[in-house]
Amino acid sequence: MAGGAVVGGGVAGVLEAGDFLPQTERVEAARITATAVTRERGPNFIQDLQRGAATRGPGNRRRVPLRHVACTRNPHRFAGKRWAIGQARGAVYIGTSGYDYPHWRGAFYPRGLPRSRWLAHVSRAFNSVELNGTFYSLKSPDIFRRWARETPEDGFVFAIKGSRFITHNLKLTRPQPALGNFLASGILALGGKTGPFLWQLPPGYAFRPERVEAFLKLLPADSTAAERVARRHDHRVRGRALLRAAAAVRYRHAFEVRHPSFLSPAFYDLLRAHGCAFVIADSAGKFVRADEVTADFVYVRLHGSGALYAGGYPAGELDEWAARIGRWAAPGQEPARDVYVYFDNDALGNAPRDAAGLTERVRGLLGDLVPDRLRTSSRSSEAQAPRSRSGRTRRASRRTLRPSLA
Repeated sequence: MAGGAVVGGGVAGVLEAGDFLPQTERVEAARITATAVTRERGPNFIQDLQRGAATRGPGNRRRVPLRHVACTRNPHRFAGKRWAIGQARGAVYIGTSGYDYPHWRGAFYPRGLPRSRWLAHVSRAFNSVELNGTFYSLKSPDIFRRWARETPEDGFVFAIKGSRFITHNLKLTRPQPALGNFLASGILALGGKTGPFLWQLPPGYAFRPERVEAFLKLLPADSTAAERVARRHDHRVRGRALLRAAAAVRYRHAFEVRHPSFLSPAFYDLLRAHGCAFVIADSAGKFVRADEVTADFVYVRLHGSGALYAGGYPAGELDEWAARIGRWAAPGQEPARDVYVYFDNDALGNAPRDAAGLTERVRGLLGDLVPDRLRTSSRSSEAQAPRSRSGRTRRASRRTLRPSLA
């Protein structure tokens, strides 16, 4: 029984990472667990669990490979490292907002490392990067393919910042062609590395419920819907549009607002109705903030402590953020949620240092940031599936969307 298993208080009790236990305690815990689980779930449950075959049933809501189950007779021994059996812990993604910063050379990037290797370097240090270049201009499919190629295949995702032409110039008015251009510019090439989309609204833009709701209805919920929206592009990407997704994945959307009128139950209700997240943004007091959770994931942007885009986060504040993340990601009173956190205090090179500090703290609380059950390759058989003339896979009617690691 790998790592042993569990519980003071029955199988529905507390689980912890058994690797933290001394060998003698693991053996004893395994014996206690086998007895408790057999009594509660039946004589074949342990064998099924070892085969990964224990699937659905009363009190057993998901398949749980035994290596994810751990044990101790003292449920408080590793405070912060426990969650209930049958409940999936959320994944945590921590990284920086952008990565192409020359002033990070020497402080984060080795001085001799060529600029072309910076993305490979940062993507091995963190499990996510927020692409902010997509905010300023339309990229090309080749750029997105390169981004996907240079990053790890297992457990890494990009967050994609939405076009400022849509949010700042059009202010969400008649956005259909622009949204088509944005999605056709190459985003579909990211495949399973597609994380959440960030839509940042300008400080002077007040809440207009009808306009916001109309935009929410346009946002694609998955890559198949994104293909349809991308086909509505205009001449700006004609001849270089990418209209076929590299993998079938679900999409998530998050909104960062800066006008106080958005701190409204009406806005929160709209986000909840469409499954979109309210971005929890710390901007050194410059812009509005609310710690409102509106979706099955949480999106956090940390713009600097004390100084916008520059101030580093002291240890105490990183401790507090780690505790919040632990509460969001580990099931308890509220359902477990995936959490995405990006440091935007890049001006003085604090972002990678703070991201590393927060990563260390969250690992101390939760173990691996992304549970093994989610650490599947970002490659998808759908990317290689034969396609009909319409651009859909021949087995599209049976195609199953997956959550893109994110």
